[in-house]
Amino acid sequence: MLIQKANLASNVMQGFKYLVAEIIDNVFEHSGTNKSWIFAQYYPTKEYFDLCILDVGKGILGSYKEKGYEEIETNEDAILNAISGNSTKEYYNERGKGLTTTIKLTLNGFNGETLHV
Repeated sequence: MLIQKANLASNVMQGFKYLVAEIIDNVFEHSGTNKSWIFAQYYPTKEYFDLCILDVGKGILGSYKEKGYEEIETNEDAILNAISGNSTKEYYNERGKGLTTTIKLTLNGFNGETLHV
């Protein structure tokens, strides 16, 4: 639907697919739940869309706590650690950069916005 309505170029669509896949991967790898929702709305006259992906899992803070990061005490601390590349994944050198890359692509590649802590 997004491809048809927004008429996105193929390279833009590839970047968008990466973003969505990365976020959905994080839901299944970290949240501890198998329930998630995707909401999207396209605004043709304003030429933008909103995308929201959510789950009912343990959250970023819960993921850090589960891995033993006791020094990370608040949701804000957890989000700041996650976007700075402090991964909870076991193979940190090979993985764990997806959230940082997703934010950079959203801001720089798509001229988008993210919520700030």
